[in-house]
This record gives sequence, C-alpha cells and structure tokens, in this order.
Amino acid sequence: MKHAFGLSLLLLFAGQALAACPMFPADNVWNTPIAQLPVDTRSNAYVASIGDTAGLHPDFGSGTWDGGPIGIPYNIVSGSPPKVPATFDYAGESDSGPYPIPSSPVLEYGSDHHLLIVDQDDCTLYEMWDTRQENGAWHAGSGAIFNLRSNMLRPAGWTSSDAAGLPVLPGLARCEELEAGAIHHALRFTAQRTQRKFIWPARHYASSITDLNVPPMGQRFRLKAGFDISTYSPQTQIILTALKTYGMFLADNGSNWYLSGAPGACWNDDTLVSELRTVKGSAFEAVDESSLMVSADSGQVKTTTPALVTLTISRLGDGSGNVASTPAGIDCGTTCAAHFYAGAAVTLTATPAAGSTFSGWGGACSGMTSPATLILAGESVCSATFGAAPTNPLADLATGLAQPSSPVRKNQKFNYTAAAKNQGPAPAATVSLTVTLPASFTLVSAPAGCTYAQSTVQCSLNTLASGQVKMRTLRVKPTVKGSFSTTARTTSVTPDPNTGNNTAILTTVVY
Repeated sequence: MKHAFGLSLLLLFAGQALAACPMFPADNVWNTPIAQLPVDTRSNAYVASIGDTAGLHPDFGSGTWDGGPIGIPYNIVSGSPPKVPATFDYAGESDSGPYPIPSSPVLEYGSDHHLLIVDQDDCTLYEMWDTRQENGAWHAGSGAIFNLRSNMLRPAGWTSSDAAGLPVLPGLARCEELEAGAIHHALRFTAQRTQRKFIWPARHYASSITDLNVPPMGQRFRLKAGFDISTYSPQTQIILTALKTYGMFLADNGSNWYLSGAPGACWNDDTLVSELRTVKGSAFEAVDESSLMVSADSGQVKTTTPALVTLTISRLGDGSGNVASTPAGIDCGTTCAAHFYAGAAVTLTATPAAGSTFSGWGGACSGMTSPATLILAGESVCSATFGAAPTNPLADLATGLAQPSSPVRKNQKFNYTAAAKNQGPAPAATVSLTVTLPASFTLVSAPAGCTYAQSTVQCSLNTLASGQVKMRTLRVKPTVKGSFSTTARTTSVTPDPNTGNNTAILTTVVY
C-alpha cells in the first residue's frame, strides 16, 4: 500500500539537523573538495551525452508536485528504537537488518519511495528503496546500512537504495546547510543514460549501454571555475558554490541534470527552478578523482595529494597550429597553460594548421614527432614549432594580341593573332583564351576548338606546360569606320597569383 503522511510532518522531519553525527569522516570522498582535480579525458563526451544545452533542475523544494512533497526526506531516531525485520526483492545485494523504522515514517513521495533513517545514537544510516508496508510487514526493493563514522564502501557489485551503490543522504542539499550558508559535501544527480560500468566510489551499475562516451555510475562532475554566479540569489549561490567546490556524483538513472535534495520550507521553489535552469550542461566538466583513492573498497581519500604544477606551451615558427593535452587542460589555441599534478604523465599533440607543418618540440619536451609525453617533475615550459609549408608551384599566364601593320579598311578582312603563354613553373590546366571583338566586327573564321557568340570568341587550349605558348588566329571583317578596342584574356583552373598579365587590349583603327 502507499504509505500516507502529512506534508507538515514531512517538512518538519526533513528540516531536522544531523549535527549529532558526521556524514562520514572528514577524509571521506563525499566531503573532499575537488576544485583542483584534473578534468576527465572524456569530459566533453560525458557532458554531451547528458545534454550540454539542458539546464540544471532542483528535484527538491518546499511545495508539492503531483500531490506530494518535492525531494527525498529523512527520519532521525534515537533512544534505542525498536528494530523490525524487512524483506527485499534484491536480497542478495541488501543488508538484512533489522531496521529501526518508526511507526509512522516519512517516505519519499512518488515511484522510488526511498526511506532514509539516521539513528543518531550510534550514527548508523539505514536506507531502503521502493519501500512499502504490506499486511503490517515492511518490504523494499533493496536495503543498505552505513556506519556514518566509517569509510567502508559496499561490496563491489552491490546496489544500495541508489543504483550506483552509494548512500543517498550524503548527497542531498538540506535546509540546515542553507541556514548555515554553505554546503560542505558533494551532491547527487541523475541522468537518463548511464554506462554499464561503475567507477570509485560507486559499487554498482544499472545499464546495458557500453558506449564509452556515456558516463559511468559514480562519475563526478563540477561546475566550471569560470562560471559567474554573482547574479544569482543567495540560496542558489550556496548550491552553485558547492558544485564548484565539491561537485556532484552521478548516482542514479533519471531525468538529466536533476539535482537531489531534501524537501523543506527553506527552499524558494520559483527562484531555484528559474535560476538553476540557466546553468546549462556545458557549464560542467567531468573530474578525474582517481588520484584520491586509497583503496577501491574505501571512501577514504589520500590525506596529501601531489602538488599542482603549471605546464605552459609556447608556439614558435612562421607557421601556425594547435597543441592539446591528455589529460585535458591545454588547448593552445586558446588555453596555453594549465595545472596538473606533479608526477603526472601528460601527452601533448601538435596539429598544424592548413599551410603549416609541425617541425618539433623544445624546452621540457623533445623530439620531432607528435604526440609527445612528458612526466611533470615541476613547473615546465614546452615549445612547439610550426613552419610554413612549402607552397605548391603555380602557373603564370600571359596574353598577347597582334594585328597587321598595314592599315585596316572597312569591309576588308584581316587577321588577329591571340597568344597565351605560361610563364610559371607549374602547368596550367583547362586553359581558355577569350577574345572580345568590337560589335561592328564580324568573325569570318576561327580555328577548331573555338566558339563564337555575341562578339566573343572562346578557344579551349587544354593544358599549357611551363614555358609553352599557344596561338589562335581569328579572321575578322570590320563593317564601320572608327577606332575600336579588342580584348584578349587567358584563364585557367590552376591558381595564378599574377593576374596583371592575363589580359591584352589592342586598339584597331578602321579607315
């Protein structure tokens, strides 16, 4: 049966503080800032998979949606509450209990029916998914029990009340944090498509998708450092600051970029929804937090992380090109310096622009080929030299036009001789010699390969080798006395950088 509850009671429970218990130790991965961690090499693909133009959405609030409160509530119990047995659909991946379920617990409204309980006396978190009470007995899809003072993760391959095998409660935005002015842990979010894979600290996947460009369960994302949050309301700034500092874990299948929180009267629903939807997926980046892991079976992070050092790229030479790094960070082009952990192996790939060639590395990098890999022992500068590629030989077409030295008389036939010469080092292809006659001149004859229309004679010369000359003789008859201009022009599909000699103009006086 659907468990009944009142909204006022739920909001009361959801707003209670958890100060009596830590939300896992201070050195737990949930509580670790990740603003300085490197970007995951598949970050762009992961973001595109979820939706780079889709906006963030708060899956929590103060009001109701479709008849129920918005968000995932939690219950706090103390004083050695009685524990009751529970059965599970996925018993092989569930903690058998028993569970300290109150007589009237508050459950998540909707299909997931999460039941979260914190026993603040022994700081144990109990979580159940798809929870229902049937004939007085409690049953759920799965159940998980976490010691909030321990970093121990669930067994590899086990689910929890979340598809990623992670606890739900540590990833919720809560009213007590809003009132304190800061959220000091990672948040939880969902995506429609996830990979058939989980990465630390997740323990479980829930997908058949093997596409490596789809994010796995447990992938951590953060809001980019350069995203301006200054114009947002105070409560939205608190959430966005947490997303920059601690980020958010992909924890379950669901709507894209849906951020989780507990329901509470503190939230301004209209403001949260309208402001967070302007934070698009492109504002996020996937993080590589593998350097933090102490053990695959523990959420503990290394207490000391390698120092960050700067790698700077300088581009030299009379050519141009781009240098990119793996892990991501350098894209020079635009970003020619980035931070990496000392000791990290960074692979640089040089890509010359059109008309340029890559000729080698310098500085901390060496070699004549791309890509190149270096181990960052400290602050480093690498140079990449790009040279201008040798230009291909070009054609240089010149045009000549001649007429008899004797006087030209009305209605007397005479010859024009038009010539095309290739003065360049490369052959010229598909060469055309065009002669434009005065309107009062009649074409009497032209060689084969020439056509005539509207006072224009066009002769196809095919290919002109370097230094080759081809001439065409046109027999014409002037019908009017006067001074007239005749134009000859040579063209080709081969590039000709010197077009000033492609045209010849001749003045003919008719007596």
